Amino acid sequence: MKQLLFSLATSVLLLGGTFQTLAQKCAPSPTYTERSTYYEPKQDGSLNCAFPANFAPTIPTVAVSTLRYGTSGANNAQLCGACVEVKGPRGKYVFMVRDRCPDKICNDDPNMLDIEKKYLSKVGDFGTFDGRNRVSWKVVACPLNSSSRIQFALKAGSNQWWSSIQVRNARYPITKVEYRLSNGAYRRLTRTQDNYFVLDGIGVVNRPSAFRVTDRNGNAVLSANVVLRAAAGSQRQGPTVQGQRQFPLCTANRAALDEEEESAELSVQAPGTEQQELRMWPNPAANAVQFAWEEFNESPIQLMVINAQGLVVLQQQVAKLAGYQLDTRALPAGLYRVSLQAEGKLTTKQLLVQH
Repeated sequence: MKQLLFSLATSVLLLGGTFQTLAQKCAPSPTYTERSTYYEPKQDGSLNCAFPANFAPTIPTVAVSTLRYGTSGANNAQLCGACVEVKGPRGKYVFMVRDRCPDKICNDDPNMLDIEKKYLSKVGDFGTFDGRNRVSWKVVACPLNSSSRIQFALKAGSNQWWSSIQVRNARYPITKVEYRLSNGAYRRLTRTQDNYFVLDGIGVVNRPSAFRVTDRNGNAVLSANVVLRAAAGSQRQGPTVQGQRQFPLCTANRAALDEEEESAELSVQAPGTEQQELRMWPNPAANAVQFAWEEFNESPIQLMVINAQGLVVLQQQVAKLAGYQLDTRALPAGLYRVSLQAEGKLTTKQLLVQH
């Protein structure tokens, strides 16, 4: 089936589709396997990654061990904002790293996770008295919509001589943030354990500034004319400012393709005969395709269609899946991958278009 396999995307449309950015190959994303526990994270912005309470509310929280979180030098807060796909006996679900697990049991094993309690049932059972489940997890792309941009905010206390900046809403974990000086050179900012990037000796409050942000795959995006405002009163941060770019989807690494190849088969079935959670019919299709995804039929859906070259040819926000039909008349005949995202969960199916 190698000829049928392709990346979820080798490019993504940015800035409302005005140009196309080619992605880097995905950095290695190892899969960790260990027990998990559950907890009830605070919703007041006080977790270790210091994200505001209303940030990415549709993606639930997970806490990682001190080692995975990172507490020294360039590794400080290295997984803050990363999305991880957690797989357990009940299925798989996407969570966001917002916290560092404080318990000894987490830190005895660096691969353990502390999962937001009300979402634990998505991947496993409460199990024993301490809720331990054996799960596997890995870093994946965050399920962001097509208009999503990297965001910036100032930490309270920033002034004209010193700035501490949070960078968030990135598709992949951030590895580097740089500030562009007046002479055009870039200065790398120091990341702290509370997930801020510090610029000593320079204040950016109320001044147009340019920041270059790099992700784990080596993609660097520049946001210029970013004007950051100081925090008001007792607020922990100033207002959120939208950047001008988002990291593109990376191309799948060989290991991911090999794993997919083991189970990838073109499904040509009549309505109601599929055993998988997502149903899609007719397949092959000529004019239109319908979907049924029991858990999310009434939910907003982010839908993406990718062709055999790995290019995103269609991207839509669907108000609800029930009653929706994907018009395939404008798609050239061929094999496609249809990707649906809802409430942090991602599923894909292959579609054959025939006219």
